[in-house]
Amino acid sequence: KQIFKLTKRYQFTSKTIEVIHSEIKNDTKEIEYYEKARTLSNEYIFFSKWEAIIPIIWEVENNINVRLFLAEGYAYGRAYSLRITFDKKSGMIIEKSEGFELSLLEK
Repeated sequence: KQIFKLTKRYQFTSKTIEVIHSEIKNDTKEIEYYEKARTLSNEYIFFSKWEAIIPIIWEVENNINVRLFLAEGYAYGRAYSLRITFDKKSGMIIEKSEGFELSLLEK
């Protein structure tokens, strides 16, 4: 299983907050969609330069949505992200969008 998380640490204290936590089990369809999204992310300049990427994967009806958050760009609850929607049956890409998200966990 792969675990991805973004933890916020506070200066002058030991307090930490886990901002994002995501797990993907190996040998599942989710890991396949994540790997496809990571490959596609290299077409985008921000994602091709940095490796600290946190995936969120969820299913809606006949689609699989993969949102990749760029952890280096995180600030005040916002982060640059790439969202890719796949057709669950065919695995084909239905839609791609990128930009700064207002809420990291908003689907």
